[in-house]
Amino acid sequence: MFHDTFGDVSWVEGKTIVVTGGSSGIGKGVAFTLAAAGARVVVAGRTASKVDETVTQIRGAGGEGLGVPTDVGDVAAVEALMDAARDTFGTLDGLVTAAGFGTVMPMLEQPLDEIVEMVQTDLLGTIFAIRSAATRMGRGSQVVTVASSVAGGALPSMPVYGAVKSAVVILSESIRDELAARGIRVSCLLPGAVATHFQDRWGQEELEAFGMAGGGTPPVHWAIDDTVEVAGAADGPDLRRVMRSRDIAPSVLYAFELPERSKGTTLQVL
Repeated sequence: MFHDTFGDVSWVEGKTIVVTGGSSGIGKGVAFTLAAAGARVVVAGRTASKVDETVTQIRGAGGEGLGVPTDVGDVAAVEALMDAARDTFGTLDGLVTAAGFGTVMPMLEQPLDEIVEMVQTDLLGTIFAIRSAATRMGRGSQVVTVASSVAGGALPSMPVYGAVKSAVVILSESIRDELAARGIRVSCLLPGAVATHFQDRWGQEELEAFGMAGGGTPPVHWAIDDTVEVAGAADGPDLRRVMRSRDIAPSVLYAFELPERSKGTTLQVL
């Protein structure tokens, strides 16, 4: 159990924590894990029905949650989200920026509107959320950004996504001292390959771009969970090693449990 490792009381217990992108993928796994550790979780996501479903599940399991449908690329919507969190629970203590998406496509082939949306959501959405939350947080609060293990390296199959996530890492590390002066810690999580909604729309060509299929080899299938399957190559990498959202979520708890004297961490999970 988490409390058995870190003590009788977790830092997140009783804290109000906003999770952007909290209704799907890594964000949803984080929201569930934080709620299980005793946090009051504010779930933000674009699709109201998914947000409502997530909060219903949290409450049904005995957790405390609030859902606020939010487009993180909209400054006014982000401001309203942070106000709702603070007004409902009285404080705003933590933020996890898990909202984002990526596509497997060369830059020159990627539709411009999709590129703009990716930058707006993954990078500007992170900036908007941090700026808005930090002005409402007190000393001892924390921010955890979610980037990607592709950050910092050339990725020809996902150049825009790689560039955006690299920017999230640089942003996170660059604002540590600035927010530390306010008593706010900043950590950045770099997950490796995770089976999330990204893969729900992967086609055969996209899998081949990742070297996961090809050569005319008949695909094999393995289950992400009880309902979803992904095609992989019989002679390719073992796709069963791809992590799930629940594998990433404990790393967020680890970041939140860092000592108060810490400014935060940059943590890669592969």
